[in-house]
Amino acid sequence: MISDFLQKIDTYFPTPKFLTFDLASIDITPRSIKIMKLKKSKHGLIPDIYKEIKLENKNSLASFEKDFDISDPSFKEIIQKLKKLREEFDLEYVVASLPETKTYIYREKFPKESLENLSQAIIYSMEENVPLKAEEVNFDYFIINRDSDFEDGVDVVVSVFPKTVIDLYTKILKLADLFPVSFQSEAVSLSRSIVEKDDKDAYMILRFLEDQVNVGVVEGGAVQYASIINVDIEKVVKDFGSEDAQNLSESLNKVLIYWFTSNKDLTQHKKIETVLIAGEYASDQNLINFLENKLRVDVEVADVWRNCFSIDQYIPEIEKKDSLKYAVSIGLAIKGIKHA
Repeated sequence: MISDFLQKIDTYFPTPKFLTFDLASIDITPRSIKIMKLKKSKHGLIPDIYKEIKLENKNSLASFEKDFDISDPSFKEIIQKLKKLREEFDLEYVVASLPETKTYIYREKFPKESLENLSQAIIYSMEENVPLKAEEVNFDYFIINRDSDFEDGVDVVVSVFPKTVIDLYTKILKLADLFPVSFQSEAVSLSRSIVEKDDKDAYMILRFLEDQVNVGVVEGGAVQYASIINVDIEKVVKDFGSEDAQNLSESLNKVLIYWFTSNKDLTQHKKIETVLIAGEYASDQNLINFLENKLRVDVEVADVWRNCFSIDQYIPEIEKKDSLKYAVSIGLAIKGIKHA
């Protein structure tokens, strides 16, 4: 976390351009690849380049942990399409999303004294929370009560990624002559895009893809739950009485119940009163009505530019309906700007 003092130094004495990375974000889903690059302007962070490429072969990249068969048509297609994007936009350094299927998230409270070596304390805590050894993973963390005096302890949300997954995505990108600077989970990227910075309320966040829904729960500014529901969103929209529609509503209600009834260290979660949605069909009013009726909460179409600029001051070329598909890419690109 950068102090206010250091942020002011960076504002008035920015890092020389030759020492910074020109980063683009890469979001690989089972059926598409999306890229986004933001640039600084007087209005805030505005889109510089963006593009979506549909994949002919559905890939199962998210289900692999170790080696993959390079001759597999879906993997060959990913690498070929990434190479074309690299050539078209002169890409080199990227930030990339990681699938929720391979992400572990847990919340832990540590004694105030742990602040001196919080990373080591987190490593010790993994044994009780993650079915992997500490040397087999990389992790990131977010301090929920970072504005407190920590007299009641240090409240931390930890995100854990198997190194095998990171190695796999790194290999894919390097085969396309792209250099990954960092990775971020899909849910965290989505949150960076659509939940206002410093908002401490609880939200369910959804991204609709063609045949899956990414689900996250954000509270205190941190993603504390993430999962995937395998449904065909097109079937849901065409028939709200279908099996897919029923599966979606039941699965989301289970998440709401779990969130409100689960607690650790007697810490009660805030009630989720709003669901923010992005992705395919997110602007479909019938889908919004269906979700509000089944979940009994407010459902809002996400503002994917919320942490970039104000629509009152700047209107991007990309249409709102299309921008909803780039929510994860935008969140990644925001992370990229912070790295640059």
